[in-house]
Amino acid sequence: MSGTLDIVSGLFADALAATGSSFASLGGAALNVALSGVMKMREERARSILLEEIRHGNTSPTTDDVDESVSILYRYWRAAQEGSGRMNLRLLAAVYAGQVRDKAIVADEFLYYADLLASLRRDEIILLGTLLRNSTAYNGDAIYGDEPMNRTGSELVPDVFAVPEDYNAALGALLRTGLVSTEAIGGTIGGGPSMVYYATSLLRRLNVLAEIEGVVSREEASTTRAEAK
Repeated sequence: MSGTLDIVSGLFADALAATGSSFASLGGAALNVALSGVMKMREERARSILLEEIRHGNTSPTTDDVDESVSILYRYWRAAQEGSGRMNLRLLAAVYAGQVRDKAIVADEFLYYADLLASLRRDEIILLGTLLRNSTAYNGDAIYGDEPMNRTGSELVPDVFAVPEDYNAALGALLRTGLVSTEAIGGTIGGGPSMVYYATSLLRRLNVLAEIEGVVSREEASTTRAEAK
C-alpha cells in the first residue's frame, strides 16, 4: 500500500506543480500523509459497514470459511480503497453476509457480483430494488409485461429521477449488468412495438443474498444517524 501511495502522491504533486498550484509546495511527503488519511478513513468506513451487515445477518464466519473469505474481503477492501460509495459497499457487504448466513461462502460468486455492483450509482441501486418488488407477486411469482416498469417509474419519478427520460436512461444503462433485460411487446396499428424492461433471474438470486431494498433502508438510516450526531 505504501508503494501505491508514494506513486499516487508523486503524480498528484506533479499535477499540482503543472497547474502552478501553491499546494505543490507541500511536497510528496505531505501529500502522502494526506492520502494516507483518506485511505484510512475509507477503510474504517468499509469496516464499519461490513460489521453492521454481518450483525444484521445474526451470524458470523467461522475458521472453516477463511479460505473463501480471504478473496472476498480483499475485493471488498479494494472497492473501498477505490472510492466506491457507501451504498455500494453496503450492498457488497450484504452479499457476503448473505453467504455467511446461508453457509455458502463462495469467492467466485462474490467476485462476480462485486464486478456488477461496485460501480452502480445510488439511483440505479434504488431502481433495482423497486423494480424487483413491483415485479414480484405476493406469492413470490414473477410478474411480466409493462406493469412493473410503469409502476416503478411512477414511484421513482420525480423523487429519484427528475424526469421520465432519466428513468428510462437508467433502465437502459442497467442492461450492462445483466440484472435487467428488455424485450419488445405489443405494438399498435401504425406504430412499432414497445420496449419493456424487466428483472432477470440474476437479480432475483442477488436479492436472496442481499435484499436490496433492505440495504437501501439500512444505509439511509445509517446516514441519518451520522448526520444527527
